[in-house]
Amino acid sequence: MYPFLRPFLNKGGAGPSLSRAESAERLLPLVERHLDLHNAYEVAIASLDDATLADTLRGLLKRGRVELAKLNETVYSLGGTPPHGVDREMSDYDLGATDAHRVYTLDAYERAYRDALTDEIGTNHQLRTLAIIENNRRGSEERLTALHASTSRLPRPVDLPELPNLRPGQMTGRHDQVHAS
Repeated sequence: MYPFLRPFLNKGGAGPSLSRAESAERLLPLVERHLDLHNAYEVAIASLDDATLADTLRGLLKRGRVELAKLNETVYSLGGTPPHGVDREMSDYDLGATDAHRVYTLDAYERAYRDALTDEIGTNHQLRTLAIIENNRRGSEERLTALHASTSRLPRPVDLPELPNLRPGQMTGRHDQVHAS
């Protein structure tokens, strides 16, 4: 969005915006995906053999926590209730048996999350909501850049664990029954 246009736009943005309830409903799958991503990072950190790589992932997770909190806050401010992930067990996240498996699988989770955010940017959310989605997308891009540095020095496993398609509206996996549209 062009910053110089903001003073001329109505409070929801240029043109019609989604209602608060519609925006909250559209953000719920993103929160779900971010919870899965957060848990995948936690599992990877706990199971990596390479302590330096685990420290790198810990650093990446810090911004991710802030982004998740911002998404939750946005859903609350729109009148919704975000999921908190209490139904998830760390054993639900199979990232593979080797560091290479874990990092490449984490990379796949991050790419799917980034793609879901990118898809949502084209939606008519209010400007504040779009800014939060865009901020999270930039954070995901930064994490992907850091993950790429790790994956480029690890051999690519031929038998990566299968991930669910994490794009909202096309989700598969155990959490779909909760927030299917």
